[in-house]
Amino acid sequence: MGNVSILNFKLFETYKDSASPKKVDDQFLRWFQTNNKTIKNTGGIRPRYFDNLKNYLSYPAFIVLATDDRPTSQNLSEWDDIIDVEKGKILYWGDAKYSDLYIEKGFLAFFGNKNINKVARVMQKNIRHLIPPVFHFMKKKKGYMFFTGLYVIENILIKEFYSQNHKIENYQISLERIDIHQIDLSWIHARTLAKDESELMQNNPNQWAGFIQNKSRSIKYVN
Repeated sequence: MGNVSILNFKLFETYKDSASPKKVDDQFLRWFQTNNKTIKNTGGIRPRYFDNLKNYLSYPAFIVLATDDRPTSQNLSEWDDIIDVEKGKILYWGDAKYSDLYIEKGFLAFFGNKNINKVARVMQKNIRHLIPPVFHFMKKKKGYMFFTGLYVIENILIKEFYSQNHKIENYQISLERIDIHQIDLSWIHARTLAKDESELMQNNPNQWAGFIQNKSRSIKYVN
């Protein structure tokens, strides 16, 4: 892609999602694309893995969290997530559901939960530069995504969840928005293409740098 450095996502603005990175007017899948690879077109948890980072080629460089804010008749999700855009807080369930897959392999067999589990292991080791930034988008109408901001994963818990009247295990993720009003896509692309972990600690937005360095005074959350 050309001129990626001039592209950015601005807080509370809407972007065209054509469901294909090949479409020139696409502002979602196409904008996240590097090396002809982008995020998935479906699902809530949509990771983009590192391309070159040794030992982490199947680990998320970043995650796009996509949720559906359309009326119930158009949104058939059984997951009761709590999304407070005004306060910048999200409580999000993993993608486990009662099914043959769950019965056979459990809640970690689902795509979203597999990736949440990878992040949980890194968080347990407190390797902060590897904890992926999360970009949350809401689908308010078909073909468009509304950007609500850059989020930090605060906590990942295993909790009981009811699916089709069956009690199952599932992940629940707590996220909090960092008060950054514009995300330059050159940062996202550079993170994806990093060849060494040291690169993940360079040229970050100030507030993300504060998060990596665990400097609480450098991180401004939305209250």
